[in-house]
Amino acid sequence: MNKNKHLLSYERIRIEELLKEGRSFKAIANELGKSPTTVSREIRSHTITKNVGSPGCL
Repeated sequence: MNKNKHLLSYERIRIEELLKEGRSFKAIANELGKSPTTVSREIRSHTITKNVGSPGCL
């Protein structure tokens, strides 16, 4: 397994493709030769969430 923790741009693109296919973090990590923790942190740090609901509601 590759020890470096940084992901290259093509690895990030591949993560996105595999997520769209419904692959697990562990499966993605195995394919990229990275730690599942590295993959999950990458996904968590670059995921954009939307708030759903009426504007002005608390």
